Amino acid sequence: MKKHRYVKFNPWLLTPSMEIYETKHPQIISLGKPEDGLPAIRDDINWVSRLDQRIPVQVERIGTSEWCPGTQVERKISGQTSIEFVLQGKAELTVNGKKFDLQANDVYILHLDEHHIYRALPPERFLRRCLFLQGKNSQKLIKQTGLDTVSRVRLSPGKAEFVREKFEHIDLTNRAKQDGFIRKIACETFELILMLSEEVYGESNLPDLPENLIKAMEFVFENIKRQIHPEDMANAGHCSVGHLAKLFRDYLKTSPHHWLERQKITFAVERLGTSRMKVYEIAEELGYCDQFHFAKVFKKVMGMSPSKYRERWRKKG
Repeated sequence: MKKHRYVKFNPWLLTPSMEIYETKHPQIISLGKPEDGLPAIRDDINWVSRLDQRIPVQVERIGTSEWCPGTQVERKISGQTSIEFVLQGKAELTVNGKKFDLQANDVYILHLDEHHIYRALPPERFLRRCLFLQGKNSQKLIKQTGLDTVSRVRLSPGKAEFVREKFEHIDLTNRAKQDGFIRKIACETFELILMLSEEVYGESNLPDLPENLIKAMEFVFENIKRQIHPEDMANAGHCSVGHLAKLFRDYLKTSPHHWLERQKITFAVERLGTSRMKVYEIAEELGYCDQFHFAKVFKKVMGMSPSKYRERWRKKG
C-alpha cells in the first residue's frame, strides 16, 4: 500500500494514474482511499474552446468523472461554474454550509466563489458528466435564468433522459469537431440551461416568437452560406418585408438586416478561429460579392478587420 502524499490540487493534472491524496491545505483537494484497487478519481475531461465573449454561453470543457466511495473534494472558494449530471451512485454536496444529497438523474450546479465540499458515498462508484462554463456571458445567462441561486435540480425520468441526451450530444459534437461545432455546442447548452430553469421555476411567461419570425430565422440558419436579403427572409416567413421588420423590432430589438449581418459574421468568426481558410475564401463561402465588402461589414460588427481578429485569436492560443 502506498503512503499518503501531499499535493497541491490542480484539476488540469488529474489523470487515471493518480492514486490516493490527502492534504491539510485549506484550498486543496482531499481524496479518500479506494477499496477496489482502482484510482480514487478517473477523469475524462476534454477541452472545447478558447474564451470568446461574443458567444452567449460558452463551454470550456466537457467530460466524465468517476470517484470511488469516500472520495472527497473541498474548495474554499470555487473558481469555476459547472453543470454536472449524476449518472450513477450517491454523493453529499455541501454549498456554503448547506447540504444536498445527490443521486442518479440529479443535476447540480457549482457556482463561482462558493465554498464546496462534496463526497462520494458507498456502495458504488460515483459517476457524473461535467460541463464547465466560461466567460461573463455564461454567468449572465445563469443569473438571468435564476439558476445562480440553485445548487441541485431533481429531475423527473423524462427530463433526466433529455439532460442525458444533451450531455451525450455535446460530448460527441466536441469530439468530432466538425464545422460549426462551437456554435452547435452553445445552442445545446443554451437549451439545457433553459430547460433546467423551467424545471425549477416553471415555464416562462414570455410570449413565444411568432411563426413568421421563426421561419425567417430558420431560413437564415439553413442558408447561411448563400447571399441573403431581407426579402428572402420575408418570403420564407410568408409575410411582407415591412411586417418582418416590425417583428424583429418588437421581439429582438433589431432589424432583419442587422440581425442577418450578425449571423454571417458569427459564422465568419468561427471560420477565422478554427480553420486555415483565407479571408477571401470565407467571404465567398458566405455569399459576399467581394472580400472588401465582407471586411467592411466584419469591422462594423466586430470593431476590427478579419485579419486583425485572426491575429488576436492566435495570440490568445
